[in-house]
Amino acid sequence: MLVVLAYHAHLPFFVGGYAGVDVFFVLSGYLITTILLRELHQRGTINLWIFYLKRALRLLPALAVVCIAVALAWSLISWVPVRSETLWGVPAAFLYLSSWTRAFEVNSLGYMGHTWSLSVEEHFYLVWPLLLLALFKFTRNPRHSIIIVAAMAVTYRIASPLMFGHDRIYNGSDTQAAQLLIGCAVAAVLYGSSQKVGVGLGLMSTLTLLAIVAFVPLHSTAYLYGGSLITALAAATLTAHLVTDSEGPLVRLLSLKPFLWVGARSYGIYLWHYPVFGLLSASALPAVAAIGLSVILSFVIPSLSYKYVEQPFLNRKDRLHSPG
Repeated sequence: MLVVLAYHAHLPFFVGGYAGVDVFFVLSGYLITTILLRELHQRGTINLWIFYLKRALRLLPALAVVCIAVALAWSLISWVPVRSETLWGVPAAFLYLSSWTRAFEVNSLGYMGHTWSLSVEEHFYLVWPLLLLALFKFTRNPRHSIIIVAAMAVTYRIASPLMFGHDRIYNGSDTQAAQLLIGCAVAAVLYGSSQKVGVGLGLMSTLTLLAIVAFVPLHSTAYLYGGSLITALAAATLTAHLVTDSEGPLVRLLSLKPFLWVGARSYGIYLWHYPVFGLLSASALPAVAAIGLSVILSFVIPSLSYKYVEQPFLNRKDRLHSPG
């Protein structure tokens, strides 16, 4: 999240800040699959109603508030940038249609364009529990089947430049499935395993991610022809290390309170930061002041959202009786 924020603030050495989204997909695939595997082994099935309800309680309240705020701001303030595109983005974001709207170049969605990744994520939530349930019912080794499905998604992603253009590849839920499924494969490999992934691999994957963030621009050929997959594989290796070596230096670093604070509020930060940057970038403030204030508000507003909007629904979510 911090990398994405720095990228949109146009800070130097963050030309590949979009890689933060690839990391997010891997983490999400790992987390959701671990939750679902635990439920499958405990109960023999997945309570789909509880799963979808939990996702709705986690995601929809904060998204609804952002959509209302952006709709009002871009309707009432005279100097807002890309008014029409951003207003288009409000219903697209709320209905989780942003990814396909951008993939087929119907509309850029203005300062709601960042919600394409949330759209991809929601499509994953809808499809993956059903597919995972089918793998457990109809295959002999479901965990191996997860790895095979991930390999198929990676193959499709590698072949996608032969079929599609950049916008279609970057925004499509199908072409972005590889990153999510790489995270799912990590969950399948690690579930029930006691084997450690050493700190050397963890450090190597961290350096790889930092190099991509610093040197691989979004629209480059390097990204289109494998940069995102390299990012995902590095993120998967780092995730495996962090999960299996709880006493390592990287775990201690990421367990510091500032990182935990940002992590808990990362969803709200992601939702709010881009409209805030867009709104203040067109104001009368000097550029440096606008960026500085945008960064501050990108932490302050999500912090309030986390306390007064997200937490009440998270408490309801945690009272539901099902893993995850």
